[in-house]
Amino acid sequence: MALPKKLSAVAFVTALAWNPAFAEDSIDSAFRLCAFFDNSDLTTDECKVSGWDESVNVTMNVNLGEAKTICKMLAASAKKNRILFTKDWKLKIYSPFSGKKTIAFCSLG
Repeated sequence: MALPKKLSAVAFVTALAWNPAFAEDSIDSAFRLCAFFDNSDLTTDECKVSGWDESVNVTMNVNLGEAKTICKMLAASAKKNRILFTKDWKLKIYSPFSGKKTIAFCSLG
């Protein structure tokens, strides 16, 4: 998959901001972000929300540089469009080959 296709996730985050029906708390925002990932071809495994760890966890078949770019763009878009996450929430990106180690992470809050 090419990086530009993966960046369509930024379009989703922007769309969230324009839809007042979306709940405004972190857990709801996280599950809605996961729903987007699960209904797209961006991920290679089911997206997971961890309330304990305050994270949205996705597995993507991307390299380290692509993962960092995607993470930064998604986080910036969420903040710009007032998608509400408390300060400790983060997006964690894993590779299918990284085991349990993140290849990129960024703050959503």
